[in-house]
Amino acid sequence: MIVPAMNKARLFFLMRYLFAGLLAFTTNLSLFFMFINYFNMWYLTASTLAFILSVIVSFLAQKLVTFRDKTTDRVHHQAAMYITIALFNVAANGGFMFSFVDLVYMPYMFAQVLSAGIIAVWSLAVYRYVIFKHAIL
Repeated sequence: MIVPAMNKARLFFLMRYLFAGLLAFTTNLSLFFMFINYFNMWYLTASTLAFILSVIVSFLAQKLVTFRDKTTDRVHHQAAMYITIALFNVAANGGFMFSFVDLVYMPYMFAQVLSAGIIAVWSLAVYRYVIFKHAIL
């Protein structure tokens, strides 16, 4: 079976999504590391706080970079939906972290990477087809 070549627009869209995601992920992981190692926070508190702060970075990057949505008329609605998804993702992240670290005994940094990856996959569909569905890609 031959896989069709990806067109340029879709490739650039995925590159923008990866860039925005990596920016948010780097923010998340850096803050997570700092909170544990410099502020002596418990890993679940550190993970949750880092995730929440990275959501702000993520929303702005997804809206402005990935989906190139410069509109302001829907920003409150988009932000509310994004925060709803983010709250679900925060709970999922905490659940994944607890499961991976306390039940499976993964190192906490690896667990955070795995959790972020899982969340990124399902989030793309929600961003594309629900939150930023009016954006011109």
